[in-house]
Amino acid sequence: MNTNATYKELSTILERDSTSASYKFALLRAAIEVVLEQSPFMKIEEKRVAIPGWLIVEKWLLYYFPIFSDATFIPQVSADKDIDNPIKFRQLFGLVTDYYSANGGYEAFFVDLRSKYIPAPIQDQFLELSDYTFDLIRNMPMKYFGNSLASTPEEKFYRVFQYEKGRKKKVITGPIDTLSLLDRYAHFFLPISYYELFEVMGAYILGTGSIIQRWAEFTANLARGKSDVTVSKMLDILSTSPVEAREVRLSQDLFANMLKNQGELRCVWSGKRIVAKSSLNLDHVVPFSVWKNNDLWNLLPASKTVNSKKSDKVPSGNRLEASREVIFQYWTFLYKSEPEIFMREVKKSLLGNYGGTNWQHVSFEQLKKNCQHLIDERGFEPWNG
Repeated sequence: MNTNATYKELSTILERDSTSASYKFALLRAAIEVVLEQSPFMKIEEKRVAIPGWLIVEKWLLYYFPIFSDATFIPQVSADKDIDNPIKFRQLFGLVTDYYSANGGYEAFFVDLRSKYIPAPIQDQFLELSDYTFDLIRNMPMKYFGNSLASTPEEKFYRVFQYEKGRKKKVITGPIDTLSLLDRYAHFFLPISYYELFEVMGAYILGTGSIIQRWAEFTANLARGKSDVTVSKMLDILSTSPVEAREVRLSQDLFANMLKNQGELRCVWSGKRIVAKSSLNLDHVVPFSVWKNNDLWNLLPASKTVNSKKSDKVPSGNRLEASREVIFQYWTFLYKSEPEIFMREVKKSLLGNYGGTNWQHVSFEQLKKNCQHLIDERGFEPWNG
C-alpha cells in the first residue's frame, strides 16, 4: 500500500481542482466516513471498493440538513445567492426541512432516516430529494473530482470516483427506510488505493484544517459581506451531530424496565450483578468518541466502575469473546422489545445483506472485525477488561 503517493495525489486534487460548490468536500467527507465506519455493505474487489450509493446520499442529507435549515441563508454553490431564487437542491431540501421544523427537527429526521421510516406526509418529497441527491453526486462532484490531474480530455471525467452504469433505481413498494433505500440506488466505486488511505488516515484528513475547514472557508468566502456567515459558524454547523442525545433515552427506558422486572442485570464486561438503577450505566461497546453511534445494539448495561475504567477504549477480540453470552442475551432482549428499530440498526451497521437466522453470530463477528480494525489500523487503545 503506497499511501504516500495516494495522499499526495489527493492533496494535489484539493489544491488544484476548480471549485464552485461545496459538493466535492461533501463527497470526499462522505466517502471517508463510510470507509471508517466499515459498513458491511461495502464490497472490496481487486482494484476498487463498491459502496452502495445510498450510504453516500444519506451522509449528504445529514450534512446539508443543518445548513439549509439554518435561519441564516448559507450559500453552498456560487450560483446559490438568493433565497427567493434557490437552486433546485435547496428547493427540494426545503420541503423536507420545513416538515421537520414542526416535527422534531434534525434529530427526528436522523431517527426516521436510520432507525424508523420516512413518515407518509413527506414520503414523496423525501424520495424526490433523495433521487436528486444521488444524481447530483454522480453527475457533478463524482464526475469532476480529480480532473486537474488529467493530461488528456479522455482522462478528465470520473478519474477517482466511478459509478455502476446501467442500473435503474429500484421501485420501493413498502416503507421508505434505510434498507429499502440501500436497495434502490446503484453502487459508487472507490479505487482500492483511496480506500486503504482512508482506512489509515481518514480521521486525520477530516480534521481541522482539512476537508471540514476548507468547506467552512469556502462557504464563508461565498457569503463574503454577510457578517453572520463566518468560518466559525460553519465549523459549528458542519460539526453538528444528530445523535448526541438521540435514542439513548429509549435504551435507558428498556434496560430500566428489564432491571425492574428481573431484579438485576449483569455488567456486560465484568458479569457482576447490577441491582440498583443508580448503579446502572449504559456503555457504548464501540466508544461514542470513536464512532458517533447510539444504536440499540451498541448501548449495553455496565457498572459505573467498569464503564469508567473502559472509558474510550475499544474492546479487544478476546474481551468481546469473554462477553459473547451476555451480549447475545441483551441483543435478544432488545430485538424482542423493539424488533423493527433494532434489526434496521443491526443490518445497517453489522449484518449487511445477511438474511439467515444466525444473525447474532454474523453480527458479532462483524463487530469483532470492526473493533480489531479500530485497534490495528487506527491505533485506538484496546480494552481487555
